[in-house]
Amino acid sequence: MNNDNELTVRLRYFESGDETAIVSLWNRNMQEDRITPNDFANRVLLDPNFQPEGLILSCSGEEIVGFLYAVVRHVTWWNYDLIPDTGWIVSLAVEADLRRRGIGRMMLTQAERFFRKNRRKRIKVSLYSPFYFFTGVDQEQYPAADAFFRQNGFILEKTLPSMEINLEGYVIPSEIRERKSTLAEKGIVSRPLETRDIYETLAFFRKEFPQWTYYLYQRVHGKKWEPYDAIILFDERKREVIGYCQRLEEERAGPFAVASGMRGQGVGTVMLHTLLEELFQGGFKRAWFSSAEKGAVRFYERNGFKMFRLNNIYIKEMEDGK
Repeated sequence: MNNDNELTVRLRYFESGDETAIVSLWNRNMQEDRITPNDFANRVLLDPNFQPEGLILSCSGEEIVGFLYAVVRHVTWWNYDLIPDTGWIVSLAVEADLRRRGIGRMMLTQAERFFRKNRRKRIKVSLYSPFYFFTGVDQEQYPAADAFFRQNGFILEKTLPSMEINLEGYVIPSEIRERKSTLAEKGIVSRPLETRDIYETLAFFRKEFPQWTYYLYQRVHGKKWEPYDAIILFDERKREVIGYCQRLEEERAGPFAVASGMRGQGVGTVMLHTLLEELFQGGFKRAWFSSAEKGAVRFYERNGFKMFRLNNIYIKEMEDGK
């Protein structure tokens, strides 16, 4: 790695063949959020909104020593709004021994040109759905990133915690099991998703959470799923799905959704513990959600979850010509 005092860095855009170097740089510098080449392909290259001009690379000679990935929505995707005044910085990394030398600022300046070219007035870091790698910047793990954004005109919009639960020795609480039985007597059952449920589940998402239809598709399309992969709340009287949650990948859960007219009645608690029980029986030692809003935090804490990461989301309003 070139760390000469007279470091010369040039910027360029992503080109095919850069994938391996970017993933390696990412994993050296964001060890708490390591990715695979498949992750990069699925969440960057296969995103219909990916543009090479948004993936800005810093190079010393032929070596990639930093990158910034910026994106704007110009294609509607799975019911996500374009949000035409907003662009996102999804990720940013500079080699550790080359920081504080202006590389990040150079890439940010170029990213802001990219956003202005696409008529964006606002930049967010991050929570670019559905292809984000992490909710926001973990200030404890990445203090340099937190300082960088604050020093470059970004303000903290909000902080969303990640929530986790230890599943070793998990047993569904007796009061939850009793509630599950009571609901079943009323025709509301919490159980694993089956093929016969897909149409009703899609109808549920279209009505309640249209932007989350993507996650159901991702979970079931072209693959066999296990009982712990997806749980539904089904109202047998009305023959409709009123809740859904799933295992997104490995130990990560989400999304978690309950029909608006059924909230506050304890049905979500039953669905959550059905998922946890299935995960435990499937051999998982832990379950976690990447982010939770304030009300959801209290819900998860009541059900045995704890915060394990605080994700800062930043925002910057760009002035014309600046």
